[in-house]
Amino acid sequence: MSITKQVQVIDKARSLRQQLNLSQASFAAKLGVSVRTVNRWENGHAHPSKMALKLLEEMLNQMQLEQMQSTNSR
Repeated sequence: MSITKQVQVIDKARSLRQQLNLSQASFAAKLGVSVRTVNRWENGHAHPSKMALKLLEEMLNQMQLEQMQSTNSR
């Protein structure tokens, strides 16, 4: 994975966690990984596995769907 891609993934993971208003521990539990793993992603010491990336993608898609539904119901 290129450095640019790694930075984008790190930024998106942190941003998603913050948008969901989750602690690293809660975010880790939702993804089925350890708090240390999330911390290492956010600090750039590791990048998510393919499975974790898929879960992150699903969480992002769910957030977008909820935002669209919220906007449409106003």
